[in-house]
Amino acid sequence: MSADPSAAPSESTLGSRHELVRVLGLGIAIAMVVGNTIGSGIFRKPGLIAADADSFPLIIAGWIVGGLVCLLGALCFAELAAMLPRAGGMYNYLKEAYGRPVAFLYGWSEFFFGTPASCGALAIMILETLAVVFGIQGQLSEITLVVGSVLLIAFVAFVNVRGAIWGGNVQGVTTVIKAGSVALIALLPLVLVLFGSSALRVEHFTSHFDPALFDPAVSTLTVEKFQELTVPRYTTLPAQMAAILLAVMWSYNGWDGVAPVAAEVRDPNRNIPRALFAGVGILILVYVGANVAYHGVLNMTELVETPGTTAQAMLRKQLGVFGPGWATTAVTVLSVVIAISSFGAINSNLMQSPRVAYALGHDGVFFQKLGHVHASYRTPTIAICTQATMASLMVVGARISKHYVAALKTRDLFDILTDYVIFSASVFLVLSVIGVIVLRFKHPEWHRPYRTLGYPVTPLLFVGFYVWFLPTAYRLESFSAHVALILILLGLPAYFLYAIVRKSSTAR
Repeated sequence: MSADPSAAPSESTLGSRHELVRVLGLGIAIAMVVGNTIGSGIFRKPGLIAADADSFPLIIAGWIVGGLVCLLGALCFAELAAMLPRAGGMYNYLKEAYGRPVAFLYGWSEFFFGTPASCGALAIMILETLAVVFGIQGQLSEITLVVGSVLLIAFVAFVNVRGAIWGGNVQGVTTVIKAGSVALIALLPLVLVLFGSSALRVEHFTSHFDPALFDPAVSTLTVEKFQELTVPRYTTLPAQMAAILLAVMWSYNGWDGVAPVAAEVRDPNRNIPRALFAGVGILILVYVGANVAYHGVLNMTELVETPGTTAQAMLRKQLGVFGPGWATTAVTVLSVVIAISSFGAINSNLMQSPRVAYALGHDGVFFQKLGHVHASYRTPTIAICTQATMASLMVVGARISKHYVAALKTRDLFDILTDYVIFSASVFLVLSVIGVIVLRFKHPEWHRPYRTLGYPVTPLLFVGFYVWFLPTAYRLESFSAHVALILILLGLPAYFLYAIVRKSSTAR
C-alpha cells in the first residue's frame, strides 16, 4: 500500500527497530503541561517582582499578559504537535521547517545544558528545603548535598526507565499536589472572608513600598540589605514591565511540556491540543489567583522585604490569626509542597528531554544509541540514563567550580545556566511558532487535524511579543544571553564533526 502523499512523514519511516508506545491519556498529557511549568517560581518570584515595579496593577497585568502569550503559543503548537506527533517535540518542528542543523541546535542546548542544569539545581533545592523542614538547615555538608542530589536524580531516572506510564503517574500525582496547593493559596483568603478571619485588605492593592514599615522580625533581608534597596528598581514603565515579564516568563516556562512526549500520547490529534489549551488555562487561573492573594494579604513593603519566601510570609500572616501553631504548621507543609513541586519538575525533565535525545539518535544526527528503545519497557533507556548522568555531573561540577572559579564565588553556576535556559528556550519557541507559517507554505498538502485559531494573526502576535522581549532580556541579562548564544553555537561544530565521522565510518 502506498503512503498517503498528504500526510506528514511518520516516525516509523526513520527506521527504528523499536517504537515508543502510546500509553499516556489526556489527564497525564495535561499534567505534563501544568506539572512541567509549576516549579518554585510562583512561590519565590512575586516578592522580587514587587521590588521591580511597586505597582499591583502593573504586576498583575504582567502575569495576565504572560499567560496570554503562552496561550497564543499553545494555539500554534497545537497545530504542529497534532500534525507531527513524534517524540522530541520542537526538534521535529524545527527540522521540518528549517532543516536538521537548526533542529540539532535545539536538541543540543536542551539535552546537554538546559535540562542537566535544571535537574541539578532542583535536586539541591529539594534537599535544602527538606533540611529546613527538619530543622537542620545549614548543617548539610557539600558532600551530603552532592551525593543526595545524585541519588535523587538516579531514582527519578529509574522510575522513567521502567516505563512512560510510571513517569506519567508520578507526574500526575505531583501535579495534583502542587497545582492544588497553588489554587489553595489563591482561594484561602477569599474563603476566610466568609468567616470574618481573612487578612485580605482591599487597600493593599493600592499600597506602595514604604521603608518606614520595615519589620526585621519577619523580613528575610538584613537591615543592611534592606537599606540598599531601591524600589521600584526600574523607573520607566517599559523597563518595569520588561523586568516583570522576565520573571513571569520564567514562571510560565515549560507550558509546551507535552510536545516532547507526543509519540506516547493516545489519540494525539485530539488529546495534544486539548492538553495544551487546558494546561495553559489552568496555569493562568492559578498564577493570577495566587498573585491576587499575595497582594491582598501582604502590602507592598511586606512583599519586598520577603524575597524568595512570599508564599510562606502570606501564610504566616493569614493563618497567624488562629495562633502561631497554625502558621508554623502551614509553612512546614508548604515547604514540603515546594519540595514535591521540585521533584515533579525533575520527573518532567527526565520524561521530556530524553525524548529529544531519542529523536537526535533516531534521526542519525547524533549518537544513534540515544535512539535505542528498551524492548520490554519501551522507553529510551540510554537517553534517560545519559541525561541523568549529565545532570549528576552538573551538580558535581557546579559545586567544585563555585570553590575554585573566582567569577562564580558570588554567583552559582546554576543561576547562570538557569538564566540561560529562559533565553535559549525563547529563541527556539519563536522559531517553532514561525515554523507554523513556514510549513503552511512548504507543505500545504500535509494533513492538519487542528489548524491554528486566528492564523496568521496568532503566530504574528506571539512573534511580535518576543521581538520586543528578547532584546529587552538581552539588555537586562546580557551575560546570560552571551552564555546562551555561545553554548547554542557550539552545537554547530559538534553537528558537522559528527556528520563527518559518521560518513567516514559508513564509507569503511
